[in-house]
Amino acid sequence: MKQYARRSAFNFDDLQSFKMNQARLRMLFLGMTLMSSACTKSDRRTQSAASNENAPESNGGTKAQEASAPKASPKNSDSGTNARVFLEWPEDGSTLFANQKLRFGLSNLKLVPAGSELENPNAGHHHLLIDQGPMPKGQTIPMSPKHIHFGKAQVTGAAPMTPGEHQVTLQFANGAHVSYGAERAASYTFNVKEAPKKSGVRIENLENSKEPVPTLSSPLKLKFAVEGFTIRPAGEEIKDKTSGHHHIIIDGTYAELGETIPMDKTHIHYGKGQREAEIELSPGEHTITLQFADGAHRSYGEVMSRSYAVVVK
Repeated sequence: MKQYARRSAFNFDDLQSFKMNQARLRMLFLGMTLMSSACTKSDRRTQSAASNENAPESNGGTKAQEASAPKASPKNSDSGTNARVFLEWPEDGSTLFANQKLRFGLSNLKLVPAGSELENPNAGHHHLLIDQGPMPKGQTIPMSPKHIHFGKAQVTGAAPMTPGEHQVTLQFANGAHVSYGAERAASYTFNVKEAPKKSGVRIENLENSKEPVPTLSSPLKLKFAVEGFTIRPAGEEIKDKTSGHHHIIIDGTYAELGETIPMDKTHIHYGKGQREAEIELSPGEHTITLQFADGAHRSYGEVMSRSYAVVVK
C-alpha cells in the first residue's frame, strides 16, 4: 500500500507537469503560427507594392517615356509659402494668333528641368493644358496635343490651338510631371485667330541696302514695314495681340516677350502708328533694332524684331 501510494503520487506529479508542458507547447506553437502569418502578409504587401511600382503608367505617354520617367515624390503638398503660378503675358481675355508664345510666371517656387529635385515640394516646371482646367493634385500630366510639357524649364511657349475661344491653364508640376493641383495653376480665356503665313518686321531702306553694313548720314531716314500684324496706335485695343506699333532700340538688342519697352533716348516709341521716322545718331558704328509691341508697349519678342548694323559718317 505504501509502495502504491508513492507510485500514485509520483504519477500525479508527472501528469501535472505533462499538462503544463503541453500548454506551453501550444502557446509556443500559436505564437510561431501568428509570426509566420504576419511575415507572409508583410511579404505579400511588399510584393504587391513592388508590382504596382513597376507597372507602366496609363497616362498616354510612350513606352520610352514610361521606362525613363523618374518616380514621383510624395512630398508635393502645398508648403504654405504663398506659392503662385501665372501668365506674365498676355492678359486674360486677349486675342492671339494660334502660334503665338505665352510668357510664364511664378512666385515662391523654383523652376527646374523635369527629373530634377523630386524631393523638393516647391520645385518643378510648367505645362499648358488646353480646354482642360487644372489637373487634380497627385495626378501625372499626360503628354498629348492638349497637355504641353515644358520640361526644359522654359519660361515661354506656345500651344497648338484652332481659331475660336479657348481656355488655357498654366499648370505647375514636379520633376516627375505630377501635378501640384489647382493651388499652383491659373486659367485664362483667349480668342484665337488663324496664324498668318508669314510675320515679321523690317526697315525697308536698310533691308534693301547693297552694302552689308551701310554708311549713312545723320539724321537717318527709316521706313518701317510689318507683316502678319496690324498697325494700331498705342492705347487702343491693348488686349489685341495681333496688332501694335513700332519702336526703335538704339545700340541694343530686342526686348523679351512681354517686356515693357521703356521710353528714353535709346528706346524711341512710335505710338501714333508711324511707318517712317528720322533719328539723329552720332558718328561711328551703331546697331538699330526695330521692335514691334502691343498697345501697352509690351514687346512681341525676338520674332517681331530685326537688327541692323550701320556706320554713321
